[in-house]
Amino acid sequence: MGLTGRDSGVALLMIDADHFKQFNDQLGHQAGDECLRVLANTLQKHVSRPKTWSRAFGGEEFAILLPATPLEGAQRVAELIRAAVFDLESPAATRFEQPSRVQTRRSSA
Repeated sequence: MGLTGRDSGVALLMIDADHFKQFNDQLGHQAGDECLRVLANTLQKHVSRPKTWSRAFGGEEFAILLPATPLEGAQRVAELIRAAVFDLESPAATRFEQPSRVQTRRSSA
């Protein structure tokens, strides 16, 4: 079954853990690995629709594919994720800048 009509939009969220290298260098690789696990779990909680997935790539970067999602829906998901990451409680995280914005770009195939 192909995607047609209203369902033809596909959104890709690309997420980068700001200041991760500094975090990892100062607190150690075990803390960095735990930080990435917590971040991955937080992302996964927000992508529960069928055929939606999130994956890590390149270390501290993540991609989330949202099929059948218009730009506005992708922006809502991105903002929910940003807020959830901001609300994570970690004493180590308070040393670093909190995530502050969601950037979006429209691309055509």
